[in-house]
Amino acid sequence: MIYSFEHRPESIATSHPRCRTAEYPLLIHKQIEIIYVIKGSATYVIDGKEGTLSAGDVSVVFPYVSHSYSFVESEYVMLFFQPEICAEYEQYIKESKPEEPILHGCNEKLCELVWSAFEAHKSQTELGIKLSKSYINALMGELLSVLSFGKHSVEDQNTLNKLLIYCTENFRQSDISVTTLSREIGISPKYCSHIINSLMNTNFRQYINSLRMFEAARLLANTSQPITNIALDVGYDNQSTFNRIFLETYGMTPKEYRLSKRK
Repeated sequence: MIYSFEHRPESIATSHPRCRTAEYPLLIHKQIEIIYVIKGSATYVIDGKEGTLSAGDVSVVFPYVSHSYSFVESEYVMLFFQPEICAEYEQYIKESKPEEPILHGCNEKLCELVWSAFEAHKSQTELGIKLSKSYINALMGELLSVLSFGKHSVEDQNTLNKLLIYCTENFRQSDISVTTLSREIGISPKYCSHIINSLMNTNFRQYINSLRMFEAARLLANTSQPITNIALDVGYDNQSTFNRIFLETYGMTPKEYRLSKRK
């Protein structure tokens, strides 16, 4: 399973893919992500829950909740924004997460707010950005009134953010471990493992391998570097270990993967 920590520096970001078949790997980020499906369908995994999105559905992902999507010939609007955009709701957002992240056959008002926030932001004018923030605040107010929420530890989220940043910056080190990670971010190895297991539904070694595999696949597809160099570059001293984990992850050898991308 491939995990990716996506760091978006923007306060607001939007996207509107049309008639697109797309795979989004398992992501974690500190923004709220809302997707409104206009046409087509998608399968999803959000916080370990699997299901299907259809036209008219809206998915709501809060900060530091793992999620992935697989869209088939779909049109949808994606809206990302930092919690501080909604100052009145910011603390609640940080302390909570939706118990059920999907709103099926969503109400017209909610869909209009998602679309209006997207259209206003698309203009990239000063007025458009302000309007987009206003629509997002109205959207969050509507969501908070129709969703049920469970508790989400702010301390755990802050720790997870430090953990993800450290791993993203250091996964290429062959000797990276829970011990080095815990020492760098100032918590116990036991707590490190707890955070990864409980919030990401994986363990430390699997997460590091997923970061390495994601980068290795990128290098295989986009460069001509020798495979042995790529293995070393992403943190593996042992070529056979790299080959074995790559095969387990992608269902093909590194060489086969490179050839498939070039075709």
